[in-house]
Amino acid sequence: MAERIVVQPMAEGPVEVIAGGRIELRFKVQNLSQIVDQYDAQVLRLEPGWASTIRQSVALFPGDSGEVTIALHPPGGTESQAGRYAYLVRVVSRDSPADYTEVPGEFTVLPFGGIEAELRPERVEGRRGLFQVQLRNLSNQARGVALRANDAESILVYRFQRQAVEIPVAGEESIPLEVVPPRRPKVGPPQEYRFLVEATEGPEGEEQVLRAIEGTYAYQPVLAQWPWARLPMWAQRALPFLALALAALGLYLATRPRDAPDIAAAPAPAGQTPAAGGSGAATPTTAAASPTPTPTATATPAAAAGSGGASTTPAAALRPPNIRDFKTEKRSEGGAEAYYVVWTVEGADRVTLDGAAVSSNGSRKVEPVQSREFVLQATNRSGSVAQSVGLVVLKPPVIKAFTADRAAVNPGDRVRLRWQTENALRADVGGEEIPRDRLASGEREVRPEQTRDYVLTVQNDYGWVVSRVVITVPTPTPVP
Repeated sequence: MAERIVVQPMAEGPVEVIAGGRIELRFKVQNLSQIVDQYDAQVLRLEPGWASTIRQSVALFPGDSGEVTIALHPPGGTESQAGRYAYLVRVVSRDSPADYTEVPGEFTVLPFGGIEAELRPERVEGRRGLFQVQLRNLSNQARGVALRANDAESILVYRFQRQAVEIPVAGEESIPLEVVPPRRPKVGPPQEYRFLVEATEGPEGEEQVLRAIEGTYAYQPVLAQWPWARLPMWAQRALPFLALALAALGLYLATRPRDAPDIAAAPAPAGQTPAAGGSGAATPTTAAASPTPTPTATATPAAAAGSGGASTTPAAALRPPNIRDFKTEKRSEGGAEAYYVVWTVEGADRVTLDGAAVSSNGSRKVEPVQSREFVLQATNRSGSVAQSVGLVVLKPPVIKAFTADRAAVNPGDRVRLRWQTENALRADVGGEEIPRDRLASGEREVRPEQTRDYVLTVQNDYGWVVSRVVITVPTPTPVP
């Protein structure tokens, strides 16, 4: 019967142990039976490898007492999560295995480790400040982490995709961050901003800063300066007067009177002489003597009767053609985007688009869709005019491949990471920036000491994408 065996723990107070540590506990065993008996101790309800018996058996005469000793040794690393664990010590009689006594116990695995934080990349140059905040939980308990950012002048705006995350034991989270400057001028010198990202833990108002990482955003305007800013100062001051002179010249050319064409320059037919003053109207000189009117006096439209002799040729034919509109348009076709070149031309005898003849008004679909320039030229008897328009197609970056030549290695073994990308402006692997000449394709050698998740981040001004590979490194088994 269990009443014949009395078991009492000899330790007082809470029992605490660190992951990978060891603690020994002693229990007093008393034989209340009438026979000499031997008793064996067992530890139950714990994972294999977490406990063992040092002094497992004790032989006792009736009424005598003895001790058994057990050891608690949770494994090292994040496998032993912080918290309280219950166990059971069972002492069994060898003479009568049905007789045993169980004593419950409890111990606490203490927390260790912290949060590792990285900003990828640490510096961004461009019109958009796109970063990734990489968080890793290196402790043996789940951590709730909140993100915040600030700068010395408090002028930047920070947009976290998620501002608070729960990271499991040995887990990892990647949070996109966009840094927005107070102004985005299209012309001017680059503007550099430094900021600080903090990973905190705890209730609002009592936050504890776990990690702080610095970043830099260099905003790049489209143009470093206006084109005329490179001119000498005297030339810059003369530009307004030059603009006024050109405007006056254009107004004069647009409003001056146009002379009619001189068609009388050609030799006149027999019986006719050019009209005085070179008006271009033919006047018969023998109309009274000749019984038959000269046919040429009425055959030419320009010789119609009238004192002015004005030409009936339209004045617009003497002006160069006018390109009223020339642009690119984006249209929706069946749920997909399509791009067209559209033009409208007036007063042209011939119109060409990139050298091919087209109508005066029309459009053409851009196929394939890619960045390029189009040239429209219009011609008539008075001259030729041309305009160009460009199509810039922005596409997000693409990761075509990101692989490792070995998925599992021993600590310190070599692994080659290889990648292929498209439309990349910046990229990094594991937080290390990739040189510009290797953005499209390349490789990098790493030697992990433990299981690690390598992340490839590719960016351009249109967006960013990530891909990852996991290299498994087995944990060495300690020699007992």
